[in-house]
Parts: sequence; C-alpha cells; structure tokens
Amino acid sequence: MSIGGSVYGEPVLAKHNDGHLEVFVIGLNGHMFRKRQAGPSQPFVAGWSEFPANFHALLYSEEALFDPLTTRISWAVHQNGTMYIFARSVRGRLLFSHTGVPTGFSEWKSVSAIQDGHPAMGSPAATSASTGTDTILLCVRAKNGSVLSKSLGSSVDNWGDPNTWTNHGGVISCEPVVRKSFSGSTFQTSIYVRGLDHNLYWIGESVTGTHGVPFGTWRRLFDDSFPGAKLSGQPVITSPSEDVIWRGINGNLWSMHQRGFGVFSGPIDLGLPSASDPEFVISGGNSWMFWRSPDGQLMMRRRRSGEPLESPVSLTRSLGVRVISKPSASTSADGRAEIVFVGADSAVYHLWETAVGSGSFQEGP
Repeated sequence: MSIGGSVYGEPVLAKHNDGHLEVFVIGLNGHMFRKRQAGPSQPFVAGWSEFPANFHALLYSEEALFDPLTTRISWAVHQNGTMYIFARSVRGRLLFSHTGVPTGFSEWKSVSAIQDGHPAMGSPAATSASTGTDTILLCVRAKNGSVLSKSLGSSVDNWGDPNTWTNHGGVISCEPVVRKSFSGSTFQTSIYVRGLDHNLYWIGESVTGTHGVPFGTWRRLFDDSFPGAKLSGQPVITSPSEDVIWRGINGNLWSMHQRGFGVFSGPIDLGLPSASDPEFVISGGNSWMFWRSPDGQLMMRRRRSGEPLESPVSLTRSLGVRVISKPSASTSADGRAEIVFVGADSAVYHLWETAVGSGSFQEGP
C-alpha cells in the first residue's frame, strides 16, 4: 500500500527537530506537496498539503511552478529548529519556505532569481546548522559553472543581497552537494561536485575557534587509472569527515574514504550495480545504504554498530512494485531507518524498519 500521490520525480524525506518526518514531492501540476508524520515515530497523516501556488513580493506575483521531472528539493534545519525547504522554479527563482508559522510552512520567499540577473542558476543544496551558534549554508551552481555559497543571516528570512555570494570557482557538470558537522570544537564543511571530465572534485573548510583551514581550490580526487569510477550521477556524502559514495560510469557504486581533513583513500568499486544515485543514513552507529537496482528493486546494504558490512538485500521483491526513483531515507526519532520512493504506478511508497537495526521492513503509512 502506498502513501498516495501521483508524481514522476524524486521524493525527499526530511527530519524535523522533534524527530518526526515529512515527505516532499512535486505534483503533476508543478506545485510542491508535503505529507507529515502525525508525530515522532508515528504513521503519516492521510492527506497531502499543497504549498502556495504563487510567490508574492509587494505588488509582484508569479506562479511557484516546479518541473515534476527535474526539480531537486533540498532541506535544512535552522539553529532555532526551523525547517527550510528550497527548490528552483521553472523561471529560475531560488525559492524557500520555512516552518514556524501558523499554517505550518510560510509563503514562498526568494533567495535570488536568474530572471532578475542574479548569478545563481542551478538547483540549491543546503546543509543544516550543526550547533546553536551555527547557521544554514546554501550552495548552488552559477551561470558560469562555478559553485556559489551563502549563509543565512540572523533573521529567518535574511539571505542578504541576491547578487552577493561566495564564489568557490570551478566549472562543474552537476549540482553541488554539501554537508557540515561539529565535533569537539571543530566545524568541518565538505562540498563535492562532478567536473566536466566526470571526475570527483572536493573543497573543504575546517575551523577550530579562531583558527582553521579555509576553502581552497578544487581538488581532483582520482586520476584516469580508474575509468569506471567516473561519475554518472551526483555524489552522496555520508559524513563531512568520512566517506563519499557515487554511481560510476561502469554502472556500479563507488566510494572514497576521507581519513583526515583533505586526506583521501583511493576510489573503491563496491561491485553493486545501481540505476540511481545512492542514499545513506547513520543513526547510533548503525548505517544503511539504499539504491535502485537495474531491475527496479529497492536495495539495502546495512552495517550494525561494531559489525562488518552485511550482504545487500532487496526490500521490494515481495511488494510487486518496481521502483522508478532514487530513494530518500532518514531515521525515526527512535533510530529506525525509514525510506520513501516512487513506484512504477507514480505513487509514493513508504518502508519503515520494524525495530532499531533489525533490517526487517514493513510497508505503509
């Protein structure tokens, strides 16, 4: 049984500060919809809620229309617990909405718009504040192919001048991915992209107090002696200080380990055929990787805390539904893995782990 909806693109499963999950999709009418859990570790509510159909600024109005096939939804949590949703409209405007209002989410607001001559052109990638004194970081591809970033100001709506971004340079062939964390007294940020040569590139920042290593120039992470490792999709970060995983042009999933800040191992072919970018989640030492197999199965490879990697298994073989989207995963308030994906019938499906680390999943709300 699905949780409903009729979509073609990729759903996104986001986690609120209290632990309850919410799924976001673009409907066939080009508008964004959401469905939330009734509470932490609870089933999803019955109906879908539609976001506002228009963006308003003073006397100006335009339809908040997104591409059902290609829109990339991103989310992040503000240091005060407010959740933000970002997406690029078909007119090229970077729109966001946030919680903390009586309606659940605010009206659409704008970060920038290519139609107004601003430099940001691609789909947004956001990462949450890692502490109460940190803030959301937003990355996007520029008109000239470089990577831009900016941070949210003190106000919940203050993204500053739409023409003012930190320019990290580079010329990329996909949207950036970004992640940051706080460990001990150190903030660390990693940004990965696919270059025009389909290689994997990285820049990072590490800050401890008033000292640290700032973002530098883009580093190519492997050479042409690994031809099958060239990227066919977007990389996925497991942790700013750990692995990055991606789908190679040979059809398999690959990984690299960051042993220390800016110190990487060589690429490793995991030998796992994939028809989608992977999805990776960690909770309490347990980790799960999910991906769509070439025959339309939802695959999972799990590692229990302190144990070796387990063999991959299909989670949908008995469901009688073929997976057509990249899966999106998170963990429940009590640490169980939960996944959403789109089936061949265009409906959104939800699988949830029956107990923490059990590896046994059920389908439904």
